Amino acid sequence: MLPLHFLTACLFFLVAQVAGDERHLIFINKVSIGNLAALEILMRRGGYTHAHIILNGIRHFNKAVGHFDHWIDAFGRQRSPDTSPAFTTYKGRSLPDDHPGEWYESSFLGTPREPGKKSLYEMKFLRGVIYDIHQVVSTSPRDHQWIYDQIIAKDAYIGRVFVQHGPNTQIYDNLGLSRSFHIELERIYRTARRILIVCTNSIEPAEISVSLSELNYRLPYEHLYKASKDPFAANTLIRVNNVLNGEKAELEFLPENLRKVERDENTSFVEAVRRLVREGLNGRDVNLKASLNSWVPEARKTVKNEMKKSQDDYQRAYLGTLLQRLDAIVLKLKNGQPREGEVAFADPMLTVVLFSNKYKPQPFPRQEQGEASSSSSSGCRGSRVCNAELGQKQKVAGTEAMTYKNLPRQELLDEVLKHFPENDKLGSYTWAFPGDHTSPYPN
Repeated sequence: MLPLHFLTACLFFLVAQVAGDERHLIFINKVSIGNLAALEILMRRGGYTHAHIILNGIRHFNKAVGHFDHWIDAFGRQRSPDTSPAFTTYKGRSLPDDHPGEWYESSFLGTPREPGKKSLYEMKFLRGVIYDIHQVVSTSPRDHQWIYDQIIAKDAYIGRVFVQHGPNTQIYDNLGLSRSFHIELERIYRTARRILIVCTNSIEPAEISVSLSELNYRLPYEHLYKASKDPFAANTLIRVNNVLNGEKAELEFLPENLRKVERDENTSFVEAVRRLVREGLNGRDVNLKASLNSWVPEARKTVKNEMKKSQDDYQRAYLGTLLQRLDAIVLKLKNGQPREGEVAFADPMLTVVLFSNKYKPQPFPRQEQGEASSSSSSGCRGSRVCNAELGQKQKVAGTEAMTYKNLPRQELLDEVLKHFPENDKLGSYTWAFPGDHTSPYPN
């Protein structure tokens, strides 16, 4: 006969399972290096037995799955097969026809393959499981509503709903809904245990990029090297120049002797500009940095004035997006972009907050209906919502959305790095350089 204490322990285990001890992650992302690093932290800390990977905001789904596999393989070799969580990939919402896709899609790694499921709506939910939703790229409230309805129908539970606010909550063709996305989340996930909405301005200072040297040997070197090619600053400056001066105008943010951008047949125009701009941001080209220091603040003022004057919602939203991107460049000019390059890394820095009791959330700022500013629709950085210039607070039924303010950037980054100890098997980004592998700077 089995001992009584053993039978009691077994009974307790079974009750815990029925009460929702098993936990699944629904991860809505676009397989950027920041997305994938955040996922790695979630899988190591969240206790998930299964992760549902929804691919949104990209054009080439098959290549994205191959890229995801390549990342998982790099870290999966370090996990025990007995404890590895199961992953299922899903084809998410396609981009609008006029959207070119993400800049890194042309250099996806791995072997392309079809997503495990052709649609989010093929996801199967299990009774009693706790589901956490983690969104780091735009999706539709209709998708959230469907997820909620399926979870409730299966007598499962909604744990934490986490959304990065700003461009990640813009809803294509529905700017009004974008502005009130937090209200939609509260309406949909009224039985969730927690709803958290954060943005880059939750971090102080709001510098979301991290130098390659800090991540070297901590992340798969090929992913790290390719992520360092992000043309964020170059694309921003080109778009702002087009708005202010016309698409055929010279690039006035560059010194006159550099405005005729030279490139070879294997280098795109944007990539050529990226290399130039990098030299100004990191201070190696003194004249170029001086030109940027002069041009960017003036361009920012002009864009802000144009946004205020515009009567077109979509134009104001676009200008608002450019304004927040210019704010990021101002910060890079002030701090000096790392000489060896950098990668956008806000996602993991915001994710580690979920596993700490040190930082206290507060209610998400409210605005009166119809008073949302155009800047809040275009993104979190610089918006009245994120700066807590509160309008009239609306009554919340059920779970109230919370947010964070003034999260210390360096503390968050230090915590992230603890999850990615140096490992020679992951390699150095310098290995990815063509030709001279000893070069300390990416091209």
